[in-house]
Amino acid sequence: MGRIQVGDRIFLIGILLLSGGVSCQSVESETAKKDMNEDQVIDLMKQIETLAQREQFVLLSKVDEERRQLLGVLMQYLGSSPSRDVRAAAAYLIGRHRLSEGAPALVESIGLDARYPPMKGPEPLWERYPAMEALINIGKPAVRPCIGLLATEDDHVRRYLAIKVVRYVEGPQISEFVLKQAQAIEGDSAKRARLEDALVQLRHLPR
Repeated sequence: MGRIQVGDRIFLIGILLLSGGVSCQSVESETAKKDMNEDQVIDLMKQIETLAQREQFVLLSKVDEERRQLLGVLMQYLGSSPSRDVRAAAAYLIGRHRLSEGAPALVESIGLDARYPPMKGPEPLWERYPAMEALINIGKPAVRPCIGLLATEDDHVRRYLAIKVVRYVEGPQISEFVLKQAQAIEGDSAKRARLEDALVQLRHLPR
């Protein structure tokens, strides 16, 4: 599980407060809870070699639960927040911490247009399409849902972004191979045609 860095927490809290999404008191309370849990996990990880097998299982279950809770909160904001900035921040954090179970939700939001970087500087936290960038950060678990989108989606922007994810995760040769494989096993003619179109667009991306 990737830990939420202090800078990430402060950034997301700031955006949520600016958007009016939560109160300062509730955010501070939840952050304190997460800090306490993180410290407990760190202490236990240091002792893992001394733990019995059952205790190790309990520890790992706690870490998994923390990860599920983090993903659940971020997916909620990604899918329902009226603020574009909050949704972009949620997508960024899902990708930063490689929460692969969030890939389908990111694919649903792949066309999220942040319009501008969140701050000026040489290294903004995200560019124009943060959900696409998050999918690329997640890597291979993002490929299958992107191919699913390419078989069913007609919106040209969403299709182009999904093609970029497959291309930049798999590389130029493997990405073409996996799209051809998906097309070969697809029984629906309309979906096959969309995958063929995706192959054509893929070949026009810079190598």
